[in-house]
Amino acid sequence: MGSSTSVLFVEAEDLKAVPEAKVILPRRKTFWGVDQVFVRDGGGVCT
Repeated sequence: MGSSTSVLFVEAEDLKAVPEAKVILPRRKTFWGVDQVFVRDGGGVCT
């Protein structure tokens, strides 16, 4: 059996509003001008 990966994009006003979120890829600016950060929430989901 293989593995798969999926990503959920969420627009948020304030990342600090989710205190249990663990940053797994620090904030960066994409080439199309969007600030982006990858986090794992309290349930283990990476967003």
